[in-house]
Amino acid sequence: MTFVEELFNFRFDEDKKARLCQAAEREFADVPCGIMDQLISVKGKHGSALFVDCRSLETVAVPLGSGDMKVLVTNSMVKHDLHGSEYPARVRQCKESLEAIKKHFGVEKAFLRDVSKEEVEEAYKAGHMSDLAYKRALHVVTENQRTEEAMNACRNKDWLSLGRLMNESHDSLRDNYQVSCPELDALVDMARSMEGVLGSRMTGAGFGGCIVSLVRESSVEAVKDELTRRYKEEFQRDCIHIVSEAGAGARRVEMSLFYPQQHGHECILQASLLKAQGNKYIAQGETKKALERYNRIPLAIKGLVKKNTSEGGMSALGMPKNKDEEALTDAQREEVTA
Repeated sequence: MTFVEELFNFRFDEDKKARLCQAAEREFADVPCGIMDQLISVKGKHGSALFVDCRSLETVAVPLGSGDMKVLVTNSMVKHDLHGSEYPARVRQCKESLEAIKKHFGVEKAFLRDVSKEEVEEAYKAGHMSDLAYKRALHVVTENQRTEEAMNACRNKDWLSLGRLMNESHDSLRDNYQVSCPELDALVDMARSMEGVLGSRMTGAGFGGCIVSLVRESSVEAVKDELTRRYKEEFQRDCIHIVSEAGAGARRVEMSLFYPQQHGHECILQASLLKAQGNKYIAQGETKKALERYNRIPLAIKGLVKKNTSEGGMSALGMPKNKDEEALTDAQREEVTA
């Protein structure tokens, strides 16, 4: 969506942009997802966590500060599939638990966020809720409370409390929401046992993917090495680590920041020419030709438009070669296309 904004030089309302991205995932990828990922991609702030109200779409950026704490992301390399039955099943089970609570109390509740832990327990004890629905509801209402507490812990730089909340979150995801897997549980247990780790939990939709651990900066390398060794021993597979930092949301990035200067200029120039030609064809009503130009923009950005051939370079755009294209060495081009 951000690419479309840059392409046509206009801006969506941020909330509408997040809603459109969510609708695309639900309707075309057939995943009944929430809106958290889309909102952080739209509203993320550098150096800040983002507290999200999924009903109002209100957000609060919570500065994390530099400090000596790092967020270590460890990928279990276990693939999860949100198209499968488990994720939609959780959505259905949460709705079931809400209906049971509404029936018991005889009042309207729009979402589980409107329910207290005490109300969940009372409806369950009264026999209106199955064991499974109870577990799902218990996770949701306690996780909402933990999220608010985590926001306050971040504001106060209370990393010990944040680590404790991360541990409690994983335990509930494992036992009540039941979306973890043996590899994630093992990685979390390993991380928690290591010096310098304040807390660890799975992240994402579960059934594979990653864990996140709150680690003192001085311990990061030792934790990475030990997790890699122990995980390999237990599961005969490698895990991958990323020391993560809070970044801004999806935005325009100048390619010259990431590639050698002249190559960056060439990429930008080629992409800009393709965009201009596409816009010209759109104005002329020649949609097919416009799409042909737009479809080549990602290739140009990645440096895959070749020089000195009939298939690429400025000549492929009907333009004479420019000095940046001539200056780009084969070694530089191979470095990008590898």
